[in-house]
Order: sequence, then C-alpha cells, then structure tokens
Amino acid sequence: MIPFSDCLGSLRFRGPDARKFKVIYADGGAITTNIDLKKGVVEAVQEDSGFRFDLCDELGSMGAMSWSRMCELMALLDKVYVTDHDKEEGYRNVKDNRPWRTIYRVGDYRLPKMNPDGTIGDVEIKACPCYNCGFLFPFDAIQIEHVKPQARGKDQAVIKVMRHMGLTEAPGKGGFYVKNNEVFRRGMRLPINSHLGEALNPKGNRRGAAAAVTVADDWETYQRYTLTIEGMIFLSVVCGMRSLPEVQQACMHSFVNLRPFCSTCNGKKTGNLTKKIGAMAWRHLG
Repeated sequence: MIPFSDCLGSLRFRGPDARKFKVIYADGGAITTNIDLKKGVVEAVQEDSGFRFDLCDELGSMGAMSWSRMCELMALLDKVYVTDHDKEEGYRNVKDNRPWRTIYRVGDYRLPKMNPDGTIGDVEIKACPCYNCGFLFPFDAIQIEHVKPQARGKDQAVIKVMRHMGLTEAPGKGGFYVKNNEVFRRGMRLPINSHLGEALNPKGNRRGAAAAVTVADDWETYQRYTLTIEGMIFLSVVCGMRSLPEVQQACMHSFVNLRPFCSTCNGKKTGNLTKKIGAMAWRHLG
C-alpha cells in the first residue's frame, strides 16, 4: 500500500473545489459521512508553509489543523500499518515486526519437551504467550487474529487507531492501551500482560468482574468512540485524499488491532474459556 503521507503532496495540484472534503465523524461508534458540503466541509487553505485545514459548518468555523500537525498524523497512520499485505502472509507478517514482538513478549523460553525415553526435559525455543489464556506456545504455532472480525469490525478498528493517535474525546483504558500507546506514539517498548492476567486481577475491571455499569461509565465509553474536532479533520482529509475502505484496511490490519492467540483461544475467544483456563492455571500454581 502506498504510504498515506505521500498523498499530501498532490494537494498543490488540486483546484479549490478539489481541496474541499466531506466531513467524516464518529459520534459514539459508527463512522458517518456528511455528504452535504453546505452543512459541513473540511477545506485545505494554501499558506506559505503548506496548507491549513479548516473545519466549518453552516454556523462558521469549528476548528483548524496546521500543515505540520497533519503531516505528523499521516506519518503515524503509516506507522500503524506495519504489515506487508502480500498474497501469502498478509497481515500475519506482523509477527516479524520488532515492536509488536516486544509488546507481546516474544522471546526465547525454555518449554517442556518429551525425550525419546519418555522422560520430560526442556528446550529453549522462540515462544510467545497467548494473549487470551497466557500459556506459552512455540512462536510458529501462534496464530495472529484481529481484535474484531474483519466482517464487522472495520469502523471499530478505525476508531481504535484514532484513539491511539489521541483523536477521540476520551483515551482508552486498561493495561493494553496504556502500554501499547507508549510504544505506538513514543517508540518505547513495554511488554503487556496477557488478557488472562488482567482478567484474573481482582483489582481490575475486565470482563467477568462484578462491577456495576454506571452512567459515568456509559458516558466515558461514548467519548472513547467519538472523534475530536482534530480527529474529524484528519479522518476527513485522509479519506478524501484516498478512500474510507483504504483507511479501514490499514486500521484493520494494524499494529494495534492484531494479537497473538493459540489455536484453541482463536477458535473460541470467549470469556468462559478464559475463566476455565485461568482456573486450571491457578489450581496448578496453587
């Protein structure tokens, strides 16, 4: 896929009307396009340093973004699409991405192995913990899958990436967001715990926890799925210069939307399976 940042250079060859983009926004979830330019438009206004991007509706200006900020965000979007979407491997090439491997604790581990005489020994091998159950598996046996299915998770994948870029009204929460966001935006490499480790944390608020849902929780969730003015400007421009399907593909097969699973968890990514495997693990450790 051609880098998204490359499309900005073609702005200077566009006429005034072609520098006006339909407003794309997310208000609590689904991505929506305002097709009526009279009611809302993002316009690229040429300046000495490049372009200024103005978001206006029928009442006037709602906000603006500088050329340098747009270039910065375009580079971040290119960074999130870490896979070579070729015919053979596609998004599974993320397994070769060094920051992704660091986040998910890919490394050399000593795993049990049965010897020819029936005794149990161990061998050092490249391995990775399954994000769902936490058990270590040889890295070649690990499967890469999307957080949300490709068939119905495209909008959520885009919003997830926008959230990691700081373009939603509220940030993400939980260990995955906090640590992964540091890697994604600042280049730090902090490994994360498995989903199992978070699910069994009595102080956490993962699925299965007996925590009441409050109005504040609902509002916070709503804000996490709502773009800021800056987010609306950026998404409108990048989709106007390229297309929404291209952005959805980049975000779906992205750094933040691909996780390692064992074959069992990948086939049954459910809370019940997590609890059952977790209970087995804790009984064994106890």
